[in-house]
Order: sequence, then structure tokens, then C-alpha cells
Amino acid sequence: MHGQAVALAAWTSARRVPLGHVPPGAAPTAARCCDAPAATVRARPGRPQRRGRSRPRLQEPDRVQELGRRRLVLLDTGSEVGDLGYPVPDVELKHLDLREVPMLTVADPNHALLGRPVSPREVRDGAILIGQESRCSFWIATRRWLGQGTDLTAVGGLAQVREWVAAGRGVAVLPDFVVRDDLDRGRLQALDTPTPPLQLRLVGRESRSEAEPVRTLLYALTQV
Repeated sequence: MHGQAVALAAWTSARRVPLGHVPPGAAPTAARCCDAPAATVRARPGRPQRRGRSRPRLQEPDRVQELGRRRLVLLDTGSEVGDLGYPVPDVELKHLDLREVPMLTVADPNHALLGRPVSPREVRDGAILIGQESRCSFWIATRRWLGQGTDLTAVGGLAQVREWVAAGRGVAVLPDFVVRDDLDRGRLQALDTPTPPLQLRLVGRESRSEAEPVRTLLYALTQV
């Protein structure tokens, strides 16, 4: 409770600093991995939600091009921004890794690769791999792990990916928070293979006037 109070106080102090647009996938990651106050990963407090027709959501590689204008919360890896495989704009960027995001390679309960240690090569060559689409960070992470020539089948959103896996139509690499309920219910099982984690990363061009309140907020979130 103390950690949550500190984080909420830090958010109150930093609320005037725009944290940028939180991409799909990153918000639930922040909420579940950091247990942060809802305001830190949802709409800014005091601002009513707009109704009407929503714009198509951009995937991470498209959003990275906005980094010259705003801060973003991204799923990334490595020591530099874009190491996951995003093209990065030619501007000076700063980043802070908030939390590690565990990734799992999941299959249906009757899959032949379950019940023993499995190498990445066996996953690549012995399973039908599925994902959302080629610009999705989970898709990019799969190819970074298994090789750029790895074949994946695009099936739509995360719900469709989970349904395909549960129906025995393929294997997917997804964050643990996405499949946690399915694992608990026995609909999916995780393969015994060393799936690399991702990082929840705050990236942007930071001015001195904005730096301190944001750092205070992020430090508080790591203490929750």
C-alpha cells in the first residue's frame, strides 16, 4: 500500500508532463507488470474520453517515428532503442526500462512438443507459428529469437491468436499477462523453451524541465 501511495503521489506531481501515447499491448503490460495506478497507463486524469469513430491503431514500428514529437511507452529489448527491430528516427533519444516483460511460447495441451525441454530450433522447425501481423512487437520478437526467416501465419488480434493456439492450430510467442488466464484454466500450456523477455520502455526526447517529475514517477512505480 505504501508503494502505491508513493506512486500515486508521484503521478500527481508529474501529471502535467505528457507521457505520450501508450501503444496497444503496452498498457496492459504496464498495469499488470508494474501494478501502477490506472491513471499512469490510461487516459490522462481530468480529460474526458472522446466518443465516436476511432482511428486505426498503429503498430510499434509506425509509432517509433513519432519519437521526435512525443514520449512513447514501447515494448523493446537490448541496450538501445529499437534493438527489437524497429526503424528509429534520426534524433537523440533517451530511454528508461520500466519492467521486464516475460514472454512464453504457448501451445494447446496436447501438443507434441510439451513435456520435455525444447530447443528454439525445434520450435522453429517443428511447430506452426502464428501471430497477429508482421508489425506486431510479439511477431518481431519471435523472428528476432528464432531467425528472420521464420515463417509465421497472421491470424488477426490477440484473441484470435489465443483461440487458434487453444484449438491446436499452431504455437505462439506471447507475453505472460496475455495468456495467464488461459494457462490457469488449462486451455494453453507453455513449452519448456528459453523464450527471451521484452522490456517495457519509456522513450522520448526529454527536456530538463520535464525530466525530474517523470523520473520521480517512474522510480515510484518500480517500488510498488
